[in-house]
Amino acid sequence: MANEPGNRTDYHELYKPVDGEDGTGDNYRNDMDHIDRRLIKFGDISERPSEAPDTAVFVEDETSSGDPGAQWRYDASTGEWVKQPINTDVVSAESLTTQSVDTERVFSNAVTMYVRTDGSDSNDGLSPSSAKATVNSAIRNAPINGDAGLPLVIDIEAGTFTDDENIVEVRDSSIPHLHLRGEVDGSNNPATVLDASGQTYGVVSEGPRRITVENCHITGAQVCAYARGGTFYKFVNSKLSDSSRFVAEITNTSSAVIDSNSLLDNTMRSDAAGNLTVVGCASCKVEGEVVGTGGGQDPVYGKQNSYIIIVDGGRVDGNGSANCIFVVDSTDCKMGLNTTYANASVACRAERGCTTKTPDFSTITLENVNRAFNVSRGSHVHDETSDSSAWGIPKQNGDPSLWDLGGPANGWLSFDLDIEKPKFYAANEGAWLEGGKKLIKDGSLTVPSGGEQLVTVATGATRPLEVNYGFANTPNAGVDIEYSVRYGGGDTRVFFKETSGAGGADVTFTIYEDIR
Repeated sequence: MANEPGNRTDYHELYKPVDGEDGTGDNYRNDMDHIDRRLIKFGDISERPSEAPDTAVFVEDETSSGDPGAQWRYDASTGEWVKQPINTDVVSAESLTTQSVDTERVFSNAVTMYVRTDGSDSNDGLSPSSAKATVNSAIRNAPINGDAGLPLVIDIEAGTFTDDENIVEVRDSSIPHLHLRGEVDGSNNPATVLDASGQTYGVVSEGPRRITVENCHITGAQVCAYARGGTFYKFVNSKLSDSSRFVAEITNTSSAVIDSNSLLDNTMRSDAAGNLTVVGCASCKVEGEVVGTGGGQDPVYGKQNSYIIIVDGGRVDGNGSANCIFVVDSTDCKMGLNTTYANASVACRAERGCTTKTPDFSTITLENVNRAFNVSRGSHVHDETSDSSAWGIPKQNGDPSLWDLGGPANGWLSFDLDIEKPKFYAANEGAWLEGGKKLIKDGSLTVPSGGEQLVTVATGATRPLEVNYGFANTPNAGVDIEYSVRYGGGDTRVFFKETSGAGGADVTFTIYEDIR
């Protein structure tokens, strides 16, 4: 057989010598003591050697005539290759929109390392009985051979785990797919606690990779989860809490999904800078719950061309903050699809060129929130259902620091230029106004030839009125309509009078009160 142990060429192909040893010698068994046992062989099942170092791994490639994708581990105590169970956990690569795209990747044939409370970092970590004590040791010693396509699963039992460094640190480009898989208690809450108290980060990733955090409670670090440089996080039934800076910081083209069973809660920290921050062309989709800090900081913050989506049952609780969400500097925020915003003055505040979108405002629930939107400084709100928008526009051309607040208190958005004029929201009136004028009455009436008709409006005697009127249809030649305003002692009356006697006229009118 071409791959028998006596064939030294195949021996070198399968297992790389360590520390400069060339692996040659008369006795194959003795030579194996010099072999790096973490390496893996890929190939057809016919290329699997009859013997190998203990715990060596052989993976059938996609063209194998046996079972493509199957993973085998060599057990030196029995002299046999043992087929490993396939990890079929699914990591969803949902797009950060309200629609899912067909880009699921199944973590089949993943290398699985085990971490236990009674483990030791001197163990190989390849089975529960030989588990590691820390997640970092499991990651650094995983037998992935630098293969960029091989996912890594870290199986972590229930209990509390600490480290003298960041609990999970991934900066190696050879680990593109990482799944931290904890356990749950009887109530399906995360029972695996990664306590990063005293550390800068709980989980930190720099570089393009996918990380799934499942059934884990990460707590105590300055930042519980940090992503930079294209990392994609997905939090599944997990909790992040008790951070002095941010519970999650997604930056520099990275992205994250917080699933419907996950919670970001920083209410225990009055000194925290915030909770979830998304900065630098980053994006985040929230389907779970984000709760503010103990010091009144806004729980969700976006900046610098980033994108935040709160959809599919997501909830943001300000815990007494000014805003549930605050976005600035061309950052977009999409809200809706059965989402809730609670315990803040404003659900979403946007400044400096931001867009806040609502797929359907009727699906947004406000609990102890004064108004849905506060947009200013060139930002706007857009309702996709009605295809209407509200803009924050400068009050004075000469003073760009003064801005009108755009966005409604009741969710009705303005303006649609196809059907109406631009309007401004007057917070003191709780109404949308056309250029500072408040419509108080409109309608139509018939003015007889040489006679008059009156319209009563409930305004004070000193309030200025603007009366606009015109003919509903073509009157007789020479018909002349005039109007006058008279105070009747308890109300104000507008009289329309035909003065020429050339015939009656049907008149339409609008009466505004100028409140500027």
